[in-house]
Amino acid sequence: MIRPYQPGDELGIALVIRTVFEEHGFPWQPEGHNRDSYEVQAHYHDRGGGFWVMESDGAVVGTVGIRRIDDELCDLCRLYLLAEHRGQGLGKRLLKKAIDEARLLGYKQMEIWSDKRLEVSQEMYRRFGAVPIGERTVADPEYPEVYEEWGYLLEL
Repeated sequence: MIRPYQPGDELGIALVIRTVFEEHGFPWQPEGHNRDSYEVQAHYHDRGGGFWVMESDGAVVGTVGIRRIDDELCDLCRLYLLAEHRGQGLGKRLLKKAIDEARLLGYKQMEIWSDKRLEVSQEMYRRFGAVPIGERTVADPEYPEVYEEWGYLLEL
């Protein structure tokens, strides 16, 4: 079941994201780069976006968010699913939820940036019609690692 974020979901959200980060060797920074996992309302809803969780047996097993870039463009954020729930089409359901909600909020396009190591995710974005828009090196001062991302744009 996918449902909107509710106050109190933060620990479940952080657990999913941290687990996926650790699986891929990404640094986890709850006071820095990953602060949004604990401040969902402020980072997503209060900025013209939204955040949703996927539950299984009462536990958060997946996450997805969107953030406003401008009146017509939003950013896909934090699409993560625990490993034991992958391969069942659940990631596609989370992406579809984000797309549907972005349309309801009036967005016309969705920008997607994905770490180059997450090839399965990138293939899913392309299957949904996202087109490559470039690549970038991210050197965030709040993040201890420089990393490479592919960018995509999805017409909504």
